[in-house]
Amino acid sequence: MRLHSGWFVRGVASAIALAACAAPSPAADQLLTSLITSYNAIGRRLASELAKAPGNIVLSPASIGTVMAMTFSGARGETARQMASALAFNADREEIDHANRALLAILAGAEQPAGPDNAVPPSPPARLAIANALFVIKDGVIGNDYMAVVKERYSGEVFAAARLDEINTWVRDRTEGKIDTILDRLSPNSLAVLLDAIYFKAVWAQPFHRELTAEAAFHLAPAQSVPVPMMQNAGRYAAVAGDGFKAIRIPYANPALDMIVMVLVVPDEIDGLAAVAQRLGAEQQAKLFVALADQPARPIALAMPRFKATYGADLVAAFKQMGMKLAFDLFKADFSGMTGKPGSEGAIAISQIEHKVVLEVAEEGTEAAAATAVEMLARSAVQPESLRVDRPFLFFITDTTTGAVLFEGRIVDPR
Repeated sequence: MRLHSGWFVRGVASAIALAACAAPSPAADQLLTSLITSYNAIGRRLASELAKAPGNIVLSPASIGTVMAMTFSGARGETARQMASALAFNADREEIDHANRALLAILAGAEQPAGPDNAVPPSPPARLAIANALFVIKDGVIGNDYMAVVKERYSGEVFAAARLDEINTWVRDRTEGKIDTILDRLSPNSLAVLLDAIYFKAVWAQPFHRELTAEAAFHLAPAQSVPVPMMQNAGRYAAVAGDGFKAIRIPYANPALDMIVMVLVVPDEIDGLAAVAQRLGAEQQAKLFVALADQPARPIALAMPRFKATYGADLVAAFKQMGMKLAFDLFKADFSGMTGKPGSEGAIAISQIEHKVVLEVAEEGTEAAAATAVEMLARSAVQPESLRVDRPFLFFITDTTTGAVLFEGRIVDPR
């Protein structure tokens, strides 16, 4: 992972110092870099698990990572160790809580200000809004210390005696209406729901001209193609050739902080996406982002499809495959850090991890929203396990200052 000089190092150090009430240090920078690396790795591993089913995939590693970090903050014992392994966390929970506060502070700076009232901005303001929340369903179970961590380290809102409609309304409001519902149901034994929501909207630094968009062939397979609206632009972009693919970096317009870009990874072979995705692990992904950041922009005639993708999945099965099993066991899970009652192993466990993303890429720019919900369940009445899984290029929307992947996905049919 590349640490940019200048503002990035100073910004990370000062943000972590604020979070930890300590002087900036190389160790603080390393801690934040480690957290971001973990989040990006979660995205790559989940994408690999979900790719076993056909169709488009759209994820927000930043959203999933944040809400799972909030959940991990309440885990103890073997449950915490198993979660740390599955989530690739290389620090203790307090360090992760501090680093998350620092990350949120840095990403909050990615939103382009609208400018003085008497000034007309050169382009619509870029928006990146991230929100966290803890909805307590049944009072008296979630401890005050844990609620304080959510407020102080994750800038989270805490709601008492919450209802399902209030949870969905919160998500709808925080995603500008793009995600209408995150949870279809709550168990009668539901204790709490942890939430993260991300909303992103920005125009391209070099917009595509709508009059140049024309139908062109998109190859679903070597012997199958479909017509799609193909956007075209002759601009200056950074691009590199990799192992069986070409990648291009498409910046968004954000004069205040040139931070957020889209990276497209296009396989050389029409049916080569699966092999490229398998090789593009978290470490290779980080190296690719560095290579693109170091590459000077050059004239490139870019043609890419206009597309809109909506995706939803219950991530429980995927996380179990990644080795995180105790957290879902109503008799063995240890979330005593949430209850504030040591020795309360088996009292509560995770029942749902719902993730939904809506993303639209058009001539003017990109609008995307993601939400992730983790429902905590009481043991008192065990419910039958429920698994609901929503059944050729990769994309990543990444914050270049921190390296955090905000959105990533696989589009196999842009229709």
